[in-house]
Amino acid sequence: MKKNIIFTAMAAILLITSIQIFSQENILKIYVPKAPPSIPLLMLEKKGYDIEIVYYNDVTTEVLPKILKNEKSLYIIPTNVSAKLYNKSGKITQLSIASLGMIKIITTSMEIKTIRDLDKKEIHIPAPGSSPDVIARYLFSKNDTAPVIKYGSTPEITQLMLAGKIESAVLPEPMASMIVTKNPNARIISNAKTDWSAIVKGSSGIPQVGICGETEYVKTMSRQIKLFLNDYGKAVKKVNSNAAEAAVEGKNKLEITLPDAVIIRSIPEMNLVHLTGNEAYNELVKYFEVLLEMDASSIGDKIPDRNFMMK
Repeated sequence: MKKNIIFTAMAAILLITSIQIFSQENILKIYVPKAPPSIPLLMLEKKGYDIEIVYYNDVTTEVLPKILKNEKSLYIIPTNVSAKLYNKSGKITQLSIASLGMIKIITTSMEIKTIRDLDKKEIHIPAPGSSPDVIARYLFSKNDTAPVIKYGSTPEITQLMLAGKIESAVLPEPMASMIVTKNPNARIISNAKTDWSAIVKGSSGIPQVGICGETEYVKTMSRQIKLFLNDYGKAVKKVNSNAAEAAVEGKNKLEITLPDAVIIRSIPEMNLVHLTGNEAYNELVKYFEVLLEMDASSIGDKIPDRNFMMK
């Protein structure tokens, strides 16, 4: 009788352990910005896997150290950053493009109506060498415009513009929508996605942000990742078709302090998409060609080869 009890107990322990191991193997870990572009992750209908979401505020200080240590995880980060990391180590695999452009050029000056009107005028741009900086300078160059550029952080520029201390800025969504919503004099003079597509032939927009992962992790978790990417695509469609519901999810789970009206207005402006495979790689190549011309160091001095993108 005692032996039967012991065997039964051991079997139960083995069963529980195997369930725990199976459960752990089905959990994907992903680092995402604590911002509205991460909302699709909150609206996933997960089947066959689960997700551990780790939120971050700053990619340089909070995420890059993890990637450089080859942490087994997925990441939503700027695509130029993932390209640079791939060119350095080959240990990053790009899974998708998550946005085709979130940058706007805005002003409160009644004299400025187009990009060309910014010539010799002061404009504030986030971080030198960042994607907003390179994109803006490219658009300026194609419009024969040479504004006086002042650099700062996105939160700092946003606050200065809300306080009326600066007139013109390059800002991503949802900050651009917040300023336009709160300041009746603020106007968008350039939707960078639209202007970019008019200049870069064959491009659908600016593939600024995407999902990537540590290469070995992507191989090990390929089954779960394929399920996740399929669900993520559906979630993007859901967010884009129901901005009000998405805004509620964002406020509740991301603790976004922006007003509902700002989030709802900004969601269509974020150009959230889900592009994978050759379609995504072709968009990235067009983007990286411009970055290579404007600031080669921003992608690691060369365009990543096709192995960069998950097939």
